[in-house]
Amino acid sequence: MRRLHSALFPLLWLTVVGLLLWLAERHPLHSDWTAQARHSLDPASIAVLARLEGPLEITLFLRQGRIAEREAARELVARYQRHTPHMTLHLLDPLREPELARRFELRGEGEALIAYQGRQERLPRLAEEPLTNAIARLLRSGARQVLILESPDAPRTRGGTTTDLDQWTDELERRGLTVAPFDPLHHAGALPEAVALVVLPAPRRPLPTATVTALRDYVARGGHLLWLHEPGPLHGLEPIADDLGITPSLQPVDDPAVRLLGLPLEEAVLVDRHGNHPVTTGLDQATLLPRSAALDLSPDSPWQVTPLQFSGPRSRLEGAFEGPFILGVALERPMEAGPPQRLAVLGGGALVSNGWLYNQGNLAFALRLTDWLLRDDSLITIPPLRHRDLTLQMSERGWLLFGLIHLLLLPLLLFAVGGWIHYRRRRR
Repeated sequence: MRRLHSALFPLLWLTVVGLLLWLAERHPLHSDWTAQARHSLDPASIAVLARLEGPLEITLFLRQGRIAEREAARELVARYQRHTPHMTLHLLDPLREPELARRFELRGEGEALIAYQGRQERLPRLAEEPLTNAIARLLRSGARQVLILESPDAPRTRGGTTTDLDQWTDELERRGLTVAPFDPLHHAGALPEAVALVVLPAPRRPLPTATVTALRDYVARGGHLLWLHEPGPLHGLEPIADDLGITPSLQPVDDPAVRLLGLPLEEAVLVDRHGNHPVTTGLDQATLLPRSAALDLSPDSPWQVTPLQFSGPRSRLEGAFEGPFILGVALERPMEAGPPQRLAVLGGGALVSNGWLYNQGNLAFALRLTDWLLRDDSLITIPPLRHRDLTLQMSERGWLLFGLIHLLLLPLLLFAVGGWIHYRRRRR
């Protein structure tokens, strides 16, 4: 009997192991335990995949001998395929299939071609962030141009300072938009017809009458406008404010909640209450404004006005009026021909500046608002990609201590332990 048990146990063990291997092959389970979720898709990538309505094909040109790169590409695409049935990966060897490489106009090995509904994007390398951004660009129907007015001393598209808009410009371009500066002093007359959105940063000097007239004509024709106002004079924009039925305050809103949180910001405003609007639906992050004007709305406005941002109930204006105050609004009105016209006015427009864009939920709010103004409603709920921190950042003193421990103290300790062990053995 014992011999039978001894013979059956290995057989049963092998049977159980074989069944487990078969189950693992048929029903694989994936679990990512890394702190930064390096082996899982970002929520933004998953949200982009949910918008796909047809097949998306990725063609990657890599020689068969580059086994590690090919396996990494398969692993990356497999993460996407767990969330969508529409994605397909084709691996092509440019040396074995030179005709295909020429037909696809290959520019270098490792290049990827992403095709969706007759549109294409090229990537010099295949990684999650560029791939997700490429898919998001393909989801937009046609080219869209965003024009940013650059009046004297106002925030610039590529100025490089904390008050300029370099980072926001980069984010918009990653999402498939063409961003161009527009200097009203060098371009007299009407704004271009093909512009999808005009961004009006707060001017620091009075604007020329011709510029204000061109902006009013653009709005009257049905153009979409994002006005990034800041506390202070309107500098010639009073006619536009009257057309919209909005009166911004000259002084900034004072928010004691910021100081209660211990933030060293004198005039900042914490916005954790939003209006009921597609831009803010599902937005679970607060926005932090460097300073903001309150927006007073006229009851006779010809626009359908929806508040987007509110200050806290303890906020004050000019030391007398108590909040909450309206800090941002979305405006919409029907047009005789075509879809409704959309505009937005922010009293704290500096939230998209280089120094503030990545604070709290500022980036998510700004991208949602831009998508709404461009009528890309299906893209509004796509969150921005997280910038995963895969680098070790330390102070100069920290690096010195790190090097001292690993390059000097540890080797000396190992040498001392080895010498002590050798000495003990010699004494025996």
